[in-house]
Amino acid sequence: MKKKLLLIFLLLNSVLAFGQSDWRLKGLFGFSDAALLDRPGYVGGGSSEVKNFYELGIRIEHKWDSKWGLETGATYSFGQIFAFMGAPGTNPFPGSGSNFGEEKTDLKLVSIPVLASYQLLDFLSFQAGPMLSFQLSDFPVTKQSGLGYMVGLSLGYEWEKFGLFLQPNFKRHASVSFEQSGRRLTELGISAGVSYPIF
Repeated sequence: MKKKLLLIFLLLNSVLAFGQSDWRLKGLFGFSDAALLDRPGYVGGGSSEVKNFYELGIRIEHKWDSKWGLETGATYSFGQIFAFMGAPGTNPFPGSGSNFGEEKTDLKLVSIPVLASYQLLDFLSFQAGPMLSFQLSDFPVTKQSGLGYMVGLSLGYEWEKFGLFLQPNFKRHASVSFEQSGRRLTELGISAGVSYPIF
């Protein structure tokens, strides 16, 4: 009987501790300076350029204590890839207005980061963790579905109900690729958004 009472007490204590924990829902918008960088040892292929790369996301954050937290969610990223059969700016046909072999294609990704965070100051935390990405658009030159990572900072201020945050970050997609790809999408970007307590 004493063991059962102790077990019930421990379960109730866990539920109460869970109920008093800090959970926040976050919505974000961001943009990146993105590029398709060659993997080590990769040779060949035309040049390419990524432009107008943006992201929209929703995340949930849980703070374990005053220092440590965990954040995860889903982000939808989109932009364009300009691929060239020859070097950008070259033109084998004098008088024509376009580059030889130029092709514009949409790039769309869904990414799921799992970020551990450590509070450095009241308004500043360090974040890092793995990121699972799935390429939604079909582009034969590059495949970005795979396991990558994200590293960044989070600057934020929270009121009782709402919070604002700014997150400069570095992302590397498909470090471990699900498909063969000679290039990895790499981003240096910044995200901003609002947060709201949910528990």
